[in-house]
Amino acid sequence: MTLPIADVGALGFDEGAHILVRLALEEQSAGTAVALVGTHPELVGEVAAWCRRHGHVLVAVPADAPERCRVVIERGPTTGASWRGAQRAGSGHASDDGAVVPHPRADWGLAARGAAVELGGPTPTFRLDRRDELWTDRAAGLYRQGAAGQWDPATEIDWACPVEHGVRIEGAVITL
Repeated sequence: MTLPIADVGALGFDEGAHILVRLALEEQSAGTAVALVGTHPELVGEVAAWCRRHGHVLVAVPADAPERCRVVIERGPTTGASWRGAQRAGSGHASDDGAVVPHPRADWGLAARGAAVELGGPTPTFRLDRRDELWTDRAAGLYRQGAAGQWDPATEIDWACPVEHGVRIEGAVITL
C-alpha cells in the first residue's frame, strides 16, 4: 500500500509544518496513516509532541515507506483526544473557593491557575510547592500589573494587511 505523503520540506512545526501535516491528515479517515517527509533537524521531536497534543499516533517507519520518510503518523479517532481526562489547575478566578490549590499535583507543572492540564506530561519536582509557603493576597494586583504591561494586538498588529494565501490555509490557521 502506498502511503499519502505530507512533504514539509525544511519547515519546522514552529514555521508552519503543522498546518501541512494537519491538512494531509484531514484527508484521511481515523486509523489511516500519512508519511511525513522533511529535512528540519527537530522534525521528529516536534511531530511527536504535536501528535500527542492532537490525539494522533506516531508509528514506526515501515520498510516500504517513501524515500526520506522521517515518521508515519496515524490519524487519531477524534479531534482533541488528548484533552480527555484533562484536569483544571484550580480556578482562574481568585475569589472562587479552591482557586489556589493548597498542594497542586506535580504533573500540573507550571500550569497557570485555571488552565486545563492534559495527561501524560512530565512530573517535575518543586521544592516550593505549597500554597501557604508561596501565596500572597497581593497576587491579583501583581498579576494585573503584569498583564497591563503586555502587548495589545489591537495596536500591534496591522489588521489591514492583505491576506495572501489560499482559503484552505486560512481555514487551517483559523482553527488552530
